[in-house]
Amino acid sequence: MEMHGDVMGGHLHHCNTCLGMLITDRWLVTKMESQVIKRIKNGIFNGVNAGYKCPTCGGEMAKGQVSTLESSIELEGCVKCSSIWFDNREIEPFLPEHEEHTPQPSESITSKLSTSITDFLKKLNQSK
Repeated sequence: MEMHGDVMGGHLHHCNTCLGMLITDRWLVTKMESQVIKRIKNGIFNGVNAGYKCPTCGGEMAKGQVSTLESSIELEGCVKCSSIWFDNREIEPFLPEHEEHTPQPSESITSKLSTSITDFLKKLNQSK
């Protein structure tokens, strides 16, 4: 696993084989809103034993269902160090809740682009 981050901001461990991520508690606290972290941890730590150890500290891993905007996902977390394991792309449903961290195109740009495409198609059809 590759490690990214620092001591102050927390670490994110990335597996190049399965594309999963083990994210430290410190990283979560510095990058996510507290309500989202609480929902994730409640789902995991009110779950059951996952049957394996944490790859960073050796603590027991727990697993549980965590609700997202559209469904729920089974996530795993360490009961000792509170690191959370996200399989490939499992973190994505939690990111839209932080739109201030994700640049979004403005509606005016989107509507202008849509109008330009519509106008172009009309002109193309008229020339035939």
